[in-house]
Amino acid sequence: MVKWEEVYRYGGDSVRGAFSVRVAVVLNRASRPDGDGRYMVAVKVTQGNDRRYFINVPGIRMLPEDFVAMCRERDVMRGRFKRFADIGGKVTGFYDRVCHMVDDLVFNGSFVFDDFKYRWNDIEKTNLVEITPYTLWEQVAKERSAGTEESYLIALRRFKIDMGTKIRFCDFSKPLVARWKEKMLSAGLSRTTANIYIRSLRVVLNDARRMGQLSDTRGVFDGLCIGGRNSYNSRKEKYLSVEQWTRLWLFYESKGEGNEVYLSWREDQKKDRMEALGMMLFMYLADGMNLRDVVSLRYDDYYYQHDRRQLHFQRQKVAERSGAKVVFPVLEPIRIILERQGEKEVRGGLVFGYLKGRVKLDSQTKETAKEIRRLTALYNSTIGDRVAHIADAIGLDVHPTPTWCRHSFASNLIQAGVPKEYITASMAHSSDDTTDNYIDMYSYEQMVDYNSRLLDDPSRKKNRVRDIFKGFSEEELEELRALMGMKQDET
Repeated sequence: MVKWEEVYRYGGDSVRGAFSVRVAVVLNRASRPDGDGRYMVAVKVTQGNDRRYFINVPGIRMLPEDFVAMCRERDVMRGRFKRFADIGGKVTGFYDRVCHMVDDLVFNGSFVFDDFKYRWNDIEKTNLVEITPYTLWEQVAKERSAGTEESYLIALRRFKIDMGTKIRFCDFSKPLVARWKEKMLSAGLSRTTANIYIRSLRVVLNDARRMGQLSDTRGVFDGLCIGGRNSYNSRKEKYLSVEQWTRLWLFYESKGEGNEVYLSWREDQKKDRMEALGMMLFMYLADGMNLRDVVSLRYDDYYYQHDRRQLHFQRQKVAERSGAKVVFPVLEPIRIILERQGEKEVRGGLVFGYLKGRVKLDSQTKETAKEIRRLTALYNSTIGDRVAHIADAIGLDVHPTPTWCRHSFASNLIQAGVPKEYITASMAHSSDDTTDNYIDMYSYEQMVDYNSRLLDDPSRKKNRVRDIFKGFSEEELEELRALMGMKQDET
């Protein structure tokens, strides 16, 4: 755990007896900040030089600068508060309760660090709020970003449905977790979804171990295949080939020209379905962007500095753990989509206006992030429903959704022989230490060459064939023609 600066410990250390037990209030920088950048305030109990235990004060979060100001105020006013009267009173009461327990154990000569942790979390002895796997799960979720919080709470609801509400910390074992996974699979959940839910449980149990609720979590998840990668390839079939994407593009480019099904639709249906297709094509061609990133994309300085030929963004899903930016070329199909349904180009303005006026996009609060996520999910579903009609109209035997765009981008470029490093960087899978600056890795011409392979282009195929034989001498070419002629005669 990382604490706030030692110099600002809450009123200095409270040293208890010959056991050298220290109690201090700190800002728990190991807790994830909320949307406003506030961290949990905690009481830290230390014995010796290497035994530390952090107890978060329930419901109290502060900005680092406010925590410093509160500690200074308490020092100046000798234990009292003015500006921070409400928060300071709650923290002081919690701090005093911890000190009282430590005093009792030291006075009785029975202070054992691990016993103190168990006693603190024992509802019958301390009369504190009970910590259960369910309440801790909720607490862990609240310390995450808006998207992760929602995922954790959904996993918790699934756990309650499958396993009930009476599971204790001591009940967790590999057989129990394996039984939960089997129940999820039997209920129709995909292996990927089940693994995501189990990974959230692993985070909760790791926190429980650090709090002293569990002695060890090793072995609980062994052999359950819950790693970060999609071990079962459950999305393997959820992509469209280049040929299928090209058919969708030609339909969009021609505005449904000559398609009898399209002509039978009402005008509002034509408009809505064509815009949905345009958005999906944009996501596919723009490095497999997620819709969440598309609706926040802007005509920023980078776009104008590069002659309006490239756009860049930071993928929201990995923004907390990676600062890598993704750059993609504005291919001609992308330019056509922007001209038809994008916002008017304004420096700093949104590329697409779906969220315009609905939320404060510049706000960093968790509530705003949740609303953007909710609206994006609705729009995501709407796009899938509308494009399904177009898929039927052109004779595709599948109904693609926006989630297919990302997988299609990777699969089709791999099959087209594009270097894996380019695909990895384009999809923001790389961390800063492996791809510190994607812009410097690939020129504009390289990006255009690679991304152009996402749609069929007969002239491009001819050029690539010429490239294959570029280094051949005239004699070698003549020999090759003769060899090919011999095979043709034989067949």
